[in-house]
Amino acid sequence: MKFKPGGRKIYRTREKNQYSKTTFGKVVSVALMGLFLVGICFLGYSAASSIFDFDRKVGDSEIVATTTEDTSVNTENTEDTTADNPNALPLSNNYYCIMLNNDDMKDINSLRSALASGQLSTGVTHIMVPLKIKGGELLYASSVMGAFNAGAVKSEVKLSEITAEINSAGYKAIAYVNVLDDNLFPVKYPNAGYKSGNSLWLNGDGKPQLSPFTSECGQYIGALMHEISFADFEQVIIGGMKIYVSDEVIPEEGYMNRASGLTYLANEINSTVSSNNSKAVLEVSAVDLLNEKLDFLPVGLNITTWAVNIGLKEIGDVIVSGGMTYDLTGTPAEKTSKVLEIIKTKVGDVNIVVRITDGNTAELISAKSAADNYPCIIG
Repeated sequence: MKFKPGGRKIYRTREKNQYSKTTFGKVVSVALMGLFLVGICFLGYSAASSIFDFDRKVGDSEIVATTTEDTSVNTENTEDTTADNPNALPLSNNYYCIMLNNDDMKDINSLRSALASGQLSTGVTHIMVPLKIKGGELLYASSVMGAFNAGAVKSEVKLSEITAEINSAGYKAIAYVNVLDDNLFPVKYPNAGYKSGNSLWLNGDGKPQLSPFTSECGQYIGALMHEISFADFEQVIIGGMKIYVSDEVIPEEGYMNRASGLTYLANEINSTVSSNNSKAVLEVSAVDLLNEKLDFLPVGLNITTWAVNIGLKEIGDVIVSGGMTYDLTGTPAEKTSKVLEIIKTKVGDVNIVVRITDGNTAELISAKSAADNYPCIIG
Protein backbone atom coordinates (compact mmCIF):
# COMPACT_ATOMS: atom_id res chain seq x y z
CA MET A 1 0.00 0.00 0.00
CA LYS A 2 1.30 3.42 -0.89
CA PHE A 3 0.50 6.57 1.05
CA LYS A 4 0.35 9.82 -0.90
CA PRO A 5 -0.13 13.39 0.33
CA GLY A 6 -3.28 13.74 -1.72
CA GLY A 7 -5.07 10.74 -0.30
CA ARG A 8 -4.84 7.01 0.14
CA LYS A 9 -4.91 4.10 -2.24
CA ILE A 10 -7.76 1.69 -1.55
CA TYR A 11 -7.10 -1.97 -2.29
CA ARG A 12 -9.90 -3.69 -4.11
CA THR A 13 -10.30 -7.40 -3.55
CA ARG A 14 -12.65 -9.99 -4.93
CA GLU A 15 -14.53 -10.03 -1.66
CA LYS A 16 -16.75 -7.21 -0.53
CA ASN A 17 -15.64 -5.08 2.33
CA GLN A 18 -16.25 -7.22 5.38
CA TYR A 19 -17.68 -4.37 7.44
CA SER A 20 -20.94 -4.90 5.61
CA LYS A 21 -21.12 -8.49 6.86
CA THR A 22 -21.08 -7.78 10.59
CA THR A 23 -23.47 -6.16 13.01
CA PHE A 24 -20.78 -3.60 13.80
CA GLY A 25 -20.44 -2.83 10.10
CA LYS A 26 -24.15 -2.41 9.67
CA VAL A 27 -24.36 -0.05 12.63
CA VAL A 28 -21.45 2.00 11.34
CA SER A 29 -22.89 2.10 7.81
CA VAL A 30 -26.35 3.20 8.96
CA ALA A 31 -24.91 5.74 11.37
CA LEU A 32 -22.61 7.22 8.76
CA MET A 33 -25.44 7.48 6.25
CA GLY A 34 -27.37 9.40 8.86
CA LEU A 35 -24.40 11.65 9.41
CA PHE A 36 -24.13 12.51 5.76
CA LEU A 37 -27.85 13.08 5.40
CA VAL A 38 -28.25 15.46 8.31
CA GLY A 39 -24.79 16.98 8.25
CA ILE A 40 -23.73 15.76 11.67
CA CYS A 41 -20.39 14.60 10.40
CA PHE A 42 -19.63 18.04 9.00
CA LEU A 43 -20.73 19.81 12.14
CA GLY A 44 -18.83 17.39 14.37
CA TYR A 45 -15.63 17.84 12.42
CA SER A 46 -16.08 21.60 12.33
CA ALA A 47 -16.43 21.65 16.10
CA ALA A 48 -13.50 19.30 16.49
CA SER A 49 -11.27 21.45 14.33
CA SER A 50 -11.74 24.31 16.79
CA ILE A 51 -10.93 22.00 19.72
CA PHE A 52 -7.92 20.14 18.36
CA ASP A 53 -5.77 23.14 17.61
CA PHE A 54 -2.75 21.41 16.07
CA ASP A 55 -1.77 24.49 14.11
CA ARG A 56 -0.70 26.56 17.12
CA LYS A 57 2.77 27.95 16.56
CA VAL A 58 5.52 27.37 19.10
CA GLY A 59 5.28 30.15 21.66
CA ASP A 60 1.52 30.68 21.25
CA SER A 61 0.88 28.74 24.44
CA GLU A 62 2.81 27.70 27.51
CA ILE A 63 1.81 24.11 26.69
CA VAL A 64 3.48 24.01 23.29
CA ALA A 65 6.45 26.28 24.04
CA THR A 66 9.84 24.57 23.77
CA THR A 67 12.37 24.31 26.59
CA THR A 68 15.45 23.77 24.39
CA GLU A 69 16.57 24.35 20.85
CA ASP A 70 17.48 20.70 20.36
CA THR A 71 15.39 18.91 17.78
CA SER A 72 16.01 15.71 15.93
CA VAL A 73 15.13 16.49 12.35
CA ASN A 74 14.78 13.71 9.83
CA THR A 75 15.54 15.37 6.51
CA GLU A 76 16.10 12.18 4.57
CA ASN A 77 13.67 11.89 1.69
CA THR A 78 12.80 8.21 1.80
CA GLU A 79 10.86 6.89 -1.16
CA ASP A 80 7.91 4.57 -0.68
CA THR A 81 8.66 1.23 -2.28
CA THR A 82 5.72 -0.76 -0.97
CA ALA A 83 4.93 -3.91 -2.90
CA ASP A 84 1.40 -4.99 -3.80
CA ASN A 85 1.15 -7.20 -0.71
CA PRO A 86 -2.05 -6.03 1.04
CA ASN A 87 -0.37 -6.58 4.41
CA ALA A 88 2.70 -4.52 3.54
CA LEU A 89 3.67 -1.22 5.12
CA PRO A 90 5.42 1.77 3.57
CA LEU A 91 9.23 1.71 3.92
CA SER A 92 9.39 -1.80 5.41
CA ASN A 93 7.29 -4.79 4.50
CA ASN A 94 7.03 -7.75 6.87
CA TYR A 95 9.35 -6.70 9.65
CA TYR A 96 10.00 -8.31 13.03
CA CYS A 97 10.05 -5.85 15.92
CA ILE A 98 10.80 -6.10 19.65
CA MET A 99 9.31 -3.64 22.17
CA LEU A 100 11.81 -2.44 24.77
CA ASN A 101 10.87 -2.23 28.46
CA ASN A 102 10.17 1.06 30.21
CA ASP A 103 13.31 0.64 32.35
CA ASP A 104 15.42 0.46 29.18
CA MET A 105 14.64 4.13 28.58
CA LYS A 106 15.88 5.51 31.93
CA ASP A 107 19.19 6.71 30.51
CA ILE A 108 21.50 6.18 27.56
CA ASN A 109 23.40 3.36 29.25
CA SER A 110 20.20 1.44 29.94
CA LEU A 111 19.22 1.81 26.29
CA ARG A 112 22.62 0.64 25.11
CA SER A 113 22.52 -2.36 27.44
CA ALA A 114 19.12 -3.40 26.13
CA LEU A 115 20.26 -3.16 22.52
CA ALA A 116 23.42 -5.14 23.25
CA SER A 117 21.77 -7.86 25.38
CA GLY A 118 20.95 -11.34 24.24
CA GLN A 119 17.21 -10.77 24.72
CA LEU A 120 16.78 -9.76 21.10
CA SER A 121 15.63 -12.72 19.03
CA THR A 122 17.19 -13.79 15.76
CA GLY A 123 15.67 -12.04 12.79
CA VAL A 124 14.71 -8.83 14.58
CA THR A 125 14.77 -5.88 12.19
CA HIS A 126 13.10 -3.12 14.24
CA ILE A 127 13.08 -1.87 17.81
CA MET A 128 10.02 -0.16 19.28
CA VAL A 129 10.58 2.24 22.17
CA PRO A 130 7.92 3.42 24.63
CA LEU A 131 7.99 7.22 24.52
CA LYS A 132 4.66 8.05 26.18
CA ILE A 133 3.29 5.34 28.43
CA LYS A 134 0.14 4.50 30.37
CA GLY A 135 -0.38 7.15 33.02
CA GLY A 136 1.20 9.93 30.95
CA GLU A 137 4.93 9.69 31.68
CA LEU A 138 7.37 10.53 28.86
CA LEU A 139 10.42 8.28 28.63
CA TYR A 140 12.51 10.73 26.64
CA ALA A 141 13.80 14.29 27.08
CA SER A 142 10.87 16.19 25.63
CA SER A 143 11.33 19.85 24.79
CA VAL A 144 7.61 20.59 25.20
CA MET A 145 7.15 23.02 28.08
CA GLY A 146 3.78 21.60 29.06
CA ALA A 147 5.33 18.17 29.58
CA PHE A 148 7.97 19.61 31.94
CA ASN A 149 5.44 21.66 33.85
CA ALA A 150 3.26 18.59 34.31
CA GLY A 151 6.17 16.52 35.64
CA ALA A 152 5.77 14.04 32.80
CA VAL A 153 9.41 13.91 31.62
CA LYS A 154 11.12 10.94 33.29
CA SER A 155 14.22 10.46 31.14
CA GLU A 156 17.17 12.54 29.96
CA VAL A 157 17.65 10.55 26.75
CA LYS A 158 17.10 12.73 23.70
CA LEU A 159 15.11 11.54 20.72
CA SER A 160 18.18 11.95 18.51
CA GLU A 161 20.16 9.71 20.87
CA ILE A 162 17.46 7.04 20.88
CA THR A 163 17.26 6.74 17.12
CA ALA A 164 21.04 7.01 16.70
CA GLU A 165 21.65 4.15 19.15
CA ILE A 166 19.04 1.94 17.52
CA ASN A 167 20.32 2.62 14.02
CA SER A 168 23.95 2.08 14.99
CA ALA A 169 22.98 -1.28 16.50
CA GLY A 170 21.67 -2.32 13.08
CA TYR A 171 17.93 -1.83 13.60
CA LYS A 172 15.24 0.60 12.50
CA ALA A 173 13.36 2.60 15.11
CA ILE A 174 9.62 2.63 15.82
CA ALA A 175 8.06 4.94 18.43
CA TYR A 176 5.16 3.98 20.68
CA VAL A 177 2.91 6.74 22.04
CA ASN A 178 0.00 6.15 24.40
CA VAL A 179 -2.04 9.21 23.58
CA LEU A 180 -5.00 9.43 25.94
CA ASP A 181 -4.35 7.15 28.94
CA ASP A 182 -2.87 10.11 30.79
CA ASN A 183 -3.46 11.07 34.44
CA LEU A 184 -0.53 13.50 34.77
CA PHE A 185 -1.17 16.32 32.35
CA PRO A 186 -4.63 17.30 33.69
CA VAL A 187 -3.20 17.73 37.20
CA LYS A 188 -1.17 20.73 36.02
CA TYR A 189 -3.65 21.76 33.34
CA PRO A 190 -7.16 21.00 34.72
CA ASN A 191 -8.87 22.28 31.59
CA ALA A 192 -7.31 19.35 29.73
CA GLY A 193 -9.24 16.83 31.82
CA TYR A 194 -12.79 15.59 32.00
CA LYS A 195 -15.10 17.64 34.19
CA SER A 196 -17.74 16.70 36.74
CA GLY A 197 -19.91 19.77 36.82
CA ASN A 198 -17.48 22.65 37.31
CA SER A 199 -14.83 20.47 38.96
CA LEU A 200 -12.12 18.24 37.56
CA TRP A 201 -13.42 14.66 37.32
CA LEU A 202 -11.37 12.10 39.30
CA ASN A 203 -11.38 8.34 38.89
CA GLY A 204 -11.58 5.80 41.72
CA ASP A 205 -7.89 6.34 42.45
CA GLY A 206 -8.38 10.09 42.78
CA LYS A 207 -6.71 10.85 39.45
CA PRO A 208 -7.96 13.00 36.56
CA GLN A 209 -8.07 11.76 32.97
CA LEU A 210 -6.92 13.55 29.82
CA SER A 211 -9.92 14.42 27.65
CA PRO A 212 -9.55 14.43 23.88
CA PHE A 213 -12.36 16.98 23.69
CA THR A 214 -10.28 19.92 24.92
CA SER A 215 -8.04 22.41 23.14
CA GLU A 216 -5.33 21.83 25.77
CA CYS A 217 -5.19 18.15 24.86
CA GLY A 218 -4.99 18.98 21.17
CA GLN A 219 -2.13 21.42 21.71
CA TYR A 220 -0.19 19.04 23.95
CA ILE A 221 -0.56 15.93 21.82
CA GLY A 222 0.14 17.93 18.67
CA ALA A 223 3.39 19.29 20.12
CA LEU A 224 4.53 15.84 21.26
CA MET A 225 3.73 14.27 17.90
CA HIS A 226 5.58 17.02 16.10
CA GLU A 227 8.85 16.50 17.97
CA ILE A 228 8.61 12.70 17.92
CA SER A 229 7.86 12.41 14.22
CA PHE A 230 10.68 14.87 13.46
CA ALA A 231 13.11 12.31 14.82
CA ASP A 232 14.32 9.42 12.70
CA PHE A 233 11.51 6.99 13.54
CA GLU A 234 10.29 4.92 10.63
CA GLN A 235 6.83 4.61 12.16
CA VAL A 236 4.90 5.96 15.12
CA ILE A 237 2.45 3.54 16.74
CA ILE A 238 -0.51 5.53 18.09
CA GLY A 239 -1.90 3.75 21.15
CA GLY A 240 -4.40 4.69 23.83
CA MET A 241 -6.99 6.03 21.39
CA LYS A 242 -9.92 5.19 23.62
CA ILE A 243 -12.44 6.88 25.89
CA TYR A 244 -11.20 6.02 29.37
CA VAL A 245 -14.27 7.20 31.26
CA SER A 246 -17.83 5.90 31.43
CA ASP A 247 -20.70 7.39 29.46
CA GLU A 248 -22.02 8.94 32.68
CA VAL A 249 -18.96 11.20 32.86
CA ILE A 250 -19.71 12.76 29.48
CA PRO A 251 -23.50 12.37 29.13
CA GLU A 252 -23.77 15.45 26.93
CA GLU A 253 -21.69 13.75 24.26
CA GLY A 254 -23.53 11.25 22.07
CA TYR A 255 -21.64 8.25 20.67
CA MET A 256 -21.33 9.71 17.18
CA ASN A 257 -19.91 13.01 18.46
CA ARG A 258 -17.40 11.19 20.64
CA ALA A 259 -16.40 8.84 17.84
CA SER A 260 -16.12 11.71 15.36
CA GLY A 261 -13.92 13.59 17.82
CA LEU A 262 -11.53 10.66 18.24
CA THR A 263 -11.45 10.09 14.50
CA TYR A 264 -10.58 13.75 13.95
CA LEU A 265 -7.82 13.55 16.55
CA ALA A 266 -6.38 10.44 14.89
CA ASN A 267 -6.44 12.14 11.50
CA GLU A 268 -4.69 15.24 12.86
CA ILE A 269 -2.00 13.05 14.42
CA ASN A 270 -1.61 11.25 11.11
CA SER A 271 -1.24 14.55 9.29
CA THR A 272 1.45 15.76 11.69
CA VAL A 273 3.39 12.49 11.60
CA SER A 274 3.18 12.18 7.81
CA SER A 275 4.35 15.76 7.26
CA ASN A 276 7.58 14.87 9.07
CA ASN A 277 8.45 11.88 6.86
CA SER A 278 7.23 9.23 9.26
CA LYS A 279 4.22 6.89 9.19
CA ALA A 280 1.38 6.71 11.70
CA VAL A 281 -0.01 3.31 12.65
CA LEU A 282 -3.10 3.14 14.87
CA GLU A 283 -3.07 0.53 17.63
CA VAL A 284 -6.37 -1.22 18.35
CA SER A 285 -7.13 -3.93 20.88
CA ALA A 286 -8.03 -7.27 19.31
CA VAL A 287 -10.62 -7.70 22.08
CA ASP A 288 -12.24 -4.33 21.29
CA LEU A 289 -12.15 -5.09 17.57
CA LEU A 290 -13.71 -8.53 17.95
CA ASN A 291 -16.28 -7.26 20.45
CA GLU A 292 -17.08 -4.40 18.07
CA LYS A 293 -16.33 -1.74 20.70
CA LEU A 294 -13.98 0.65 18.93
CA ASP A 295 -14.31 4.22 20.17
CA PHE A 296 -13.53 5.82 16.81
CA LEU A 297 -15.19 5.67 13.40
CA PRO A 298 -13.32 3.33 11.03
CA VAL A 299 -14.94 5.05 8.05
CA GLY A 300 -13.48 8.53 7.72
CA LEU A 301 -10.21 7.49 9.35
CA ASN A 302 -7.15 8.43 7.30
CA ILE A 303 -4.81 5.99 9.06
CA THR A 304 -5.08 2.87 6.94
CA THR A 305 -2.67 0.65 8.88
CA TRP A 306 -3.70 -0.73 12.26
CA ALA A 307 -1.52 -2.49 14.82
CA VAL A 308 -3.86 -5.12 16.24
CA ASN A 309 -2.78 -5.87 19.81
CA ILE A 310 -3.44 -9.53 20.63
CA GLY A 311 -3.11 -9.94 24.39
CA LEU A 312 -2.71 -13.71 24.81
CA LYS A 313 -4.30 -13.77 28.26
CA GLU A 314 -6.78 -10.95 27.66
CA ILE A 315 -8.23 -12.59 24.57
CA GLY A 316 -9.36 -15.66 26.54
CA ASP A 317 -10.37 -19.04 25.16
CA VAL A 318 -13.83 -18.13 23.84
CA ILE A 319 -15.11 -14.96 22.21
CA VAL A 320 -18.45 -13.98 20.74
CA SER A 321 -18.17 -11.70 17.72
CA GLY A 322 -20.82 -10.75 15.21
CA GLY A 323 -23.24 -13.24 16.72
CA MET A 324 -20.75 -16.09 16.29
CA THR A 325 -19.01 -17.96 19.11
CA TYR A 326 -15.35 -18.77 18.45
CA ASP A 327 -13.18 -21.32 20.24
CA LEU A 328 -9.72 -19.81 20.78
CA THR A 329 -8.17 -22.59 22.85
CA GLY A 330 -4.75 -23.92 21.94
CA THR A 331 -1.10 -22.95 22.00
CA PRO A 332 -0.11 -19.28 21.71
CA ALA A 333 0.51 -19.83 17.98
CA GLU A 334 -2.84 -21.55 17.50
CA LYS A 335 -4.69 -18.84 19.44
CA THR A 336 -2.99 -16.10 17.40
CA SER A 337 -3.78 -17.87 14.13
CA LYS A 338 -7.46 -18.21 15.04
CA VAL A 339 -7.72 -14.56 16.08
CA LEU A 340 -6.12 -13.37 12.85
CA GLU A 341 -8.54 -15.43 10.76
CA ILE A 342 -11.48 -13.70 12.46
CA ILE A 343 -9.93 -10.25 12.28
CA LYS A 344 -9.32 -10.55 8.54
CA THR A 345 -13.10 -10.74 8.04
CA LYS A 346 -13.66 -7.50 9.96
CA VAL A 347 -11.09 -4.96 8.82
CA GLY A 348 -11.79 -4.81 5.11
CA ASP A 349 -9.04 -2.95 3.26
CA VAL A 350 -7.12 -1.94 6.39
CA ASN A 351 -3.50 -3.09 6.51
CA ILE A 352 -2.58 -5.09 9.59
CA VAL A 353 0.46 -5.04 11.84
CA VAL A 354 0.26 -7.78 14.46
CA ARG A 355 1.33 -6.91 17.98
CA ILE A 356 1.48 -9.80 20.47
CA THR A 357 1.53 -9.03 24.19
CA ASP A 358 0.57 -10.43 27.59
CA GLY A 359 2.81 -13.48 27.69
CA ASN A 360 6.30 -14.62 28.58
CA THR A 361 9.10 -14.49 26.04
CA ALA A 362 8.63 -18.10 24.90
CA GLU A 363 4.88 -17.59 24.43
CA LEU A 364 5.35 -14.38 22.49
CA ILE A 365 7.92 -15.89 20.15
CA SER A 366 5.72 -18.96 19.65
CA ALA A 367 2.71 -16.78 18.81
CA LYS A 368 4.83 -14.77 16.40
CA SER A 369 5.18 -17.84 14.17
CA ALA A 370 1.47 -17.55 13.33
CA ALA A 371 1.99 -13.98 12.09
CA ASP A 372 4.90 -14.53 9.71
CA ASN A 373 2.88 -13.10 6.80
CA TYR A 374 2.48 -9.79 8.64
CA PRO A 375 4.70 -7.11 10.12
CA CYS A 376 4.92 -8.26 13.73
CA ILE A 377 5.76 -6.62 17.06
CA ILE A 378 6.19 -8.64 20.23
CA GLY A 379 6.06 -7.14 23.69
